[in-house]
Amino acid sequence: RFPAPRWRRVAVVAVGEPDAAFKARSREAILREKQEALDAAHAQKQAERKRKAQAEAAQGPAAKKAKGQPGAKATPEAEAAGTEAQPEEPPPKAELDAGERRAWFRKVGGRPDVAHGRFAASIGRFALPEAGEGFDEVRYVWSPAEKAQERLKEWMVERKRKMPLEHLTLSDWFKRKLDVFRKDLARWQAAQKAAQAARLKPAAKKDAAEGGAAEDTENADSNIMLKEATEYQRQDVFGVDDICDAGSKVPLFIDFDLRDWAMVALRFELHLMVHSLQRDSPDPDRKRMTIHQVQLYYNKYYKKALSVKGYGFDTIDLLVRFLEDVVYVDRDTEMVEPQVDEDHATNDIFVKLTEERRRHVLRQTLAG
Repeated sequence: RFPAPRWRRVAVVAVGEPDAAFKARSREAILREKQEALDAAHAQKQAERKRKAQAEAAQGPAAKKAKGQPGAKATPEAEAAGTEAQPEEPPPKAELDAGERRAWFRKVGGRPDVAHGRFAASIGRFALPEAGEGFDEVRYVWSPAEKAQERLKEWMVERKRKMPLEHLTLSDWFKRKLDVFRKDLARWQAAQKAAQAARLKPAAKKDAAEGGAAEDTENADSNIMLKEATEYQRQDVFGVDDICDAGSKVPLFIDFDLRDWAMVALRFELHLMVHSLQRDSPDPDRKRMTIHQVQLYYNKYYKKALSVKGYGFDTIDLLVRFLEDVVYVDRDTEMVEPQVDEDHATNDIFVKLTEERRRHVLRQTLAG
């Protein structure tokens, strides 16, 4: 653009902590904008007050009588005096708060410099200028070159982590894992129906000719069932080898309802999604998701919306906190991390975690 030899091409890089003069200018601009906002609000308030005074003066003594102020008929001089402008109060003086006094830059409203979609697609290619790009000089005014490069890298990683991937190709690994789980879920639910049907089958009763023996047998059967139920509740969930036979051919999930099965599925889905993103993301800086991106990635992976209220929670944060046995939020990085290894032997762990939580809630309910 400037091919003539008399032009000297200099790239000025301002990255890092600004100098004192720049900070002072930024804070002056912040203070000026605050003062302008206060002045505008004050002028509007004064104009409204003047308008009301003129309206009351125009109504004359009728307004005074309505307000319970007895008096003679107002003279023209008094009416004129009522319309005179009252002394205006000076506008309040703006001051910087603690955060603004520490600010390096002022926030500029309006449109962003770059559209969000283009920014997200280009941020991975951001770089500082180099002399080899045609500059006679690359001048670093705030930080040395090495620190400026570090700061740019930190800034890019911080921004990228807050921006979900626009395009995501699901791996075959994810599809295989999901297919296996869906088959397991159907098998478990079929086993539950069979076990519940067997539990409801009436026991054989003795002939009525035996008199009270039938009633005694029924009471004995009830005692046996109560004893088995008590032993079942005391059983170590994680010590069960076969969840379809936790003892006496009774599945570990015999008492699951629709909500419990929904929680089994959601536990697995969050687990699989967190691990899959590490495999599927082409960006090494976006191998994890924030708590605010969970619903967006859930939609990308499972082609359906994650309804938080449908599970009985008000926010996604509360839902994930309830399922912290499979995923949790690292409070330092704000990233969602897995609790269960991706190479677990079977999907039984998600049933066991759900049953353990169900029993915990039941014990709390019974304890009041």
